[in-house]
Amino acid sequence: MKYIHIEIVEAEPTKASHSTEKITEGEKGMLVTCKSGYKYFVPKKVFDRRYLPIIPNPKLTKSDVSVSQDMVDRFISDVDPTTLRGKTTLVRCRLVNGFEINETSTCVDKSNYDQSVGCSVCMERIGNKIWEYLGFLLATAAHGFERSMMSPEVSEIEE
Repeated sequence: MKYIHIEIVEAEPTKASHSTEKITEGEKGMLVTCKSGYKYFVPKKVFDRRYLPIIPNPKLTKSDVSVSQDMVDRFISDVDPTTLRGKTTLVRCRLVNGFEINETSTCVDKSNYDQSVGCSVCMERIGNKIWEYLGFLLATAAHGFERSMMSPEVSEIEE
């Protein structure tokens, strides 16, 4: 059986203290500490691909676990706008995890069409979706999965 594991962790730069099959002693990386206190070393190149930094939202004063505009902006990997039939803008936005969001914006009259305006409308919608997705991801990382909400066979797994 396969599982998804999502958790908020603390991490600090360090060097590997010993060699293994995949890690060389002295290799740069991060010492990751879980809520449980469990610690492990992650090579820097792996850490940068697998861990999303939580960048505090400067508009909030009561929580350091929140989504910020900077996080939303950093989650966008590639934006590809296309004009369709002279009056519709299609924006394909690839996120850093490979997921894609597509949005469209259309004007009534071709003579009023401006791709930059259509792209702005689409990017605002895409940004709102990313806020929602990152909020879901962050809530899951902060609070885990509520087993009572899952199917009985999953809830019965011994911890």
